[in-house]
Amino acid sequence: AAKACSKNIDKLSATRVADAAWAFTLAALNDDIVRPANEKRSIYYQFLFTEIASVAVEKIEDFNARNMSTLAVSFARLNSFPSSRLFSATSVSASARITEFAAYALAMIAWAFTKAHISSPTLFSTIATEAVARNSMHCYSESTLVNFAFSFAKSAVAAPAFFNAIARAALPMLHQFTSKSLSRLAWAFAMVCSPRSKFPNDAIFFALNFIDSFDPIELAMTSLVSACRVRSSTPQPSSIRLVLNSIARYSVDSFT
Repeated sequence: AAKACSKNIDKLSATRVADAAWAFTLAALNDDIVRPANEKRSIYYQFLFTEIASVAVEKIEDFNARNMSTLAVSFARLNSFPSSRLFSATSVSASARITEFAAYALAMIAWAFTKAHISSPTLFSTIATEAVARNSMHCYSESTLVNFAFSFAKSAVAAPAFFNAIARAALPMLHQFTSKSLSRLAWAFAMVCSPRSKFPNDAIFFALNFIDSFDPIELAMTSLVSACRVRSSTPQPSSIRLVLNSIARYSVDSFT
């Protein structure tokens, strides 16, 4: 299917190209194509995604916000098929059309660039400015808020007003957050507040790579470590301090 699709990808509309990218991303992940036994299939996928990237760059202005975020997430999840040209084109187009993006699409674009290790200060700055200007962050979902915080912190993007807005929006909802969300949010705010480094220390960074396999107690431990990391730091904004204190309290409750 990948081989056949690659021959006709240039004939598809922008929406179909994005949908194909997502469908074959899931197929590639299910096939576990990184294994040596799947080398032949990997070549077919490599060729397909190279074609998708090439066509997408040419048609980037035809992609709507949902298409663009879907495409970026697809390539980010398949980090064995990088496309710097595609991410560069996405950055320029998304920045220029940022008002077209729904909140979840903004968060997923930020997540995709972070996951792909692509630096785009202009795009991230535009996302933060737009999100704050909408003054509706209190309506954002748990996953959107956490993805925003996690992506900006991991990419070491300075956006004080943006993080304060996330903190104010998240605080009334913390009791509804999963342990994984609490852990990621605490880690993000710890990185933002720490005066020692823009990047996580080795222990937290190592743990973060395996965060999907953590059980609730391990996640609670990560939250506590992250929260404690800023206790001796320079004063933090009250909204962020309240979030960290609340996360620590909920983390302690998970042990009982």
